[in-house]
Amino acid sequence: MPKKLKSQRRKKGKSLGDSEHDDTGFGDVDEVEILSEDHTVADDASFNSFYDDFGGDAENGAAAEDGAPDTQSRAEISAANRHNSLLEALSLASTIPSEKRSVKREQYLKRLFKAISQFAAGPPGQEAVLSRVDDAILPACKAGLRAGSAKPAEQYAACRVLEVTSVIIGHDQDDYVESIEQPLRLVIKGTHRAAVVRGAALRALAMTHFICGADESGTNSVLNLCEEVCAPQYRGEDVSPCLRAIALDCWALLSSTVADAYLAGDEMEEDLGRGLVILPLLSTCLNSSNMELRCAAGECVALIHESRLNLGIDEDEGENASERRFRRGELFSIFQLFPKNPYKKINELMVTSGCFSLGFSLPNK
Repeated sequence: MPKKLKSQRRKKGKSLGDSEHDDTGFGDVDEVEILSEDHTVADDASFNSFYDDFGGDAENGAAAEDGAPDTQSRAEISAANRHNSLLEALSLASTIPSEKRSVKREQYLKRLFKAISQFAAGPPGQEAVLSRVDDAILPACKAGLRAGSAKPAEQYAACRVLEVTSVIIGHDQDDYVESIEQPLRLVIKGTHRAAVVRGAALRALAMTHFICGADESGTNSVLNLCEEVCAPQYRGEDVSPCLRAIALDCWALLSSTVADAYLAGDEMEEDLGRGLVILPLLSTCLNSSNMELRCAAGECVALIHESRLNLGIDEDEGENASERRFRRGELFSIFQLFPKNPYKKINELMVTSGCFSLGFSLPNK
């Protein structure tokens, strides 16, 4: 009897019709993907050894052997070598979609990330990256985001490449925003994917809208997604504290681009600012045992509080602005809006961080 195809074999504990499908539609998902929270795109080679990977250590010797003229400065030689390394990494990236081995694709993506982040500064590097976005960078990253064929480390590297690319290409790049929006959202919504990968995708999406996007509705849509992901549960699954912290970081980043009234609002009006709406959630995050989540929530509270102070300062009150902001107890007026004023928790956090040494104090409650 001929053997069944691997895709037709029944997995242990499941019937043939019980396979789970990924949101991307790229294949079946057998189990939740796992990747260490400490994982970084520079696992195999640090930035200090970056020149070794690209042959940068030999640039001076190569220049001497080629008989470089004395008038050509070392800086010019170094800049030329860096640009060549960038072009080489972009060329390798174009081969990623056809590469069968996930490990090799991951190596190429890491190399591309390092090249863009370190060798693409300045107009020549930016032009080189812009010229290869559609035919090299985007196809390579989309191939790296495919569930089933791509391992979590490869997916993470692809997200980091998209993030750093948004920084290099700059503002008013709506086509780039539109091209990566859907793939990144599918990664973020995939609860079976590693939390670190989902967090990297959310960072890339937020950074892209922050730098490249000009559509206010798109920013609001990502803010809504951040608020959903930072909840204790998302799509029926518990959310990792590290992913919740990343969601709050992204929320704070994008909230810095919206008007103070939209963020902080006025508690006397019918429509509260979106920052005031999530105060109960931030209150629970401040009581979390995860330090990163507590820090992210604290930064969001500080941002909301700053917006509320800005709404209360008129132009003719500029002379007393600093005094109003930093007088005793004013720093914590935002907590009057919490369901339960967490003065005790704030007191503990301040003692832990040493804020009392800076002269801050809590009101007597």
